[in-house]
Amino acid sequence: MMARSFLISVYFLIASFTAIASDADTSVYIEKEFENFRKTPNGDIIVKLPRGTKLSVIEDQGDWTKVSLVGYIWKGSTTITPQPQIDLSPTSTTPLSLSSFDIELYGVNTNVSRYSKEAHLTLKIRNNSDSRVKAWRCILIVKNVFGDELFQVKLTSGSSNIFPFQTEDATFVWEDNQFIEDEVYDNLASYSKDNLRLSLTEIQISN
Repeated sequence: MMARSFLISVYFLIASFTAIASDADTSVYIEKEFENFRKTPNGDIIVKLPRGTKLSVIEDQGDWTKVSLVGYIWKGSTTITPQPQIDLSPTSTTPLSLSSFDIELYGVNTNVSRYSKEAHLTLKIRNNSDSRVKAWRCILIVKNVFGDELFQVKLTSGSSNIFPFQTEDATFVWEDNQFIEDEVYDNLASYSKDNLRLSLTEIQISN
């Protein structure tokens, strides 16, 4: 396997360091849980660096320190052709948002202890905050393509680990109850993914 080493020189704010030597051999480490890695002082955020990341100091510039970070990227994921940048800033005023979703339907299979039909709904949840989300809950509202509300349901994920501006899959399962009509399973099974509109409300998170 071949890898390409990239040297990235950017700026970032270090609030916890009051005096840092300016020689090239000086190294610093991120102390906060996450710190912004910026193009310029107080400029665009490139990525969030986790606590413990080692950085080499190039020079001090007032409240800012110019640093270099050496790392490796899989060669197959790079190109010499300039690519449009992805905006890593929050895309929503809510702490979490729904990026996309998938629905899978499963029939009865007694060999795997599945004695009724199931609908598996996988939500791709995006963390719009600057802190890691360890648990969350919300109300999921599902409508059809015409805007008619099909159902609302409370969802809770108690073991998440979503880093800032990243997404995580959360899968929820509903069984088919043949004695109840118009239940969650029935609605998920009756519509194609393209004809459903999902949204999250009353979102609460735990860091």
